[in-house]
Amino acid sequence: NLTALLQQQADQDKKKYRISPVQRLDLETSGACLFGKGRKALGELGKLLMDHELKKTYLALVSGEYRGPEKLISEVQAKGKTKQASCLVKSIATNGTASLLQIELLSGRQHQIRQQLSQQACPIFGDRRYHGPCPDALSRVFLHSYKLFFHSPFGGDPIDVKAPLSDDLSSFLQQIGLEFKD
Repeated sequence: NLTALLQQQADQDKKKYRISPVQRLDLETSGACLFGKGRKALGELGKLLMDHELKKTYLALVSGEYRGPEKLISEVQAKGKTKQASCLVKSIATNGTASLLQIELLSGRQHQIRQQLSQQACPIFGDRRYHGPCPDALSRVFLHSYKLFFHSPFGGDPIDVKAPLSDDLSSFLQQIGLEFKD
């Protein structure tokens, strides 16, 4: 896994420190993921996450034309409990049968985006669990952690990380006649 790979690289350094994820991505989700190096960094970055000061933006391709609200608030199942979840949704491109959405999480629940979009009758392409269409040309869930933004807990400088859309997802967009312009 990614944590083990990063820890293996860190272990080659003369100074030993622990590498751990600050936030996690679902198994088939691609894109940016924030890790901390050492206890102090992990603690400070964890505070940003808990205080909702880490802005997380995703790209998702959904079935149909998204006509739901810009601010989506609903109940989702998370770790065996029903919890309220919210996000901001913006349609970037559509062809009538599919819509590319930009989603900014306001809360961070397990499978939140996948559940909320399925509840809007716009499940994510490739998402078998929440009944999304699964064409042969797409081997996984079309969900991508596109951007992370926060102010450094060590000096306050803004940190803006963007992960380009992976080749498999870009290729699938082209196949269905949609385009993502960064």
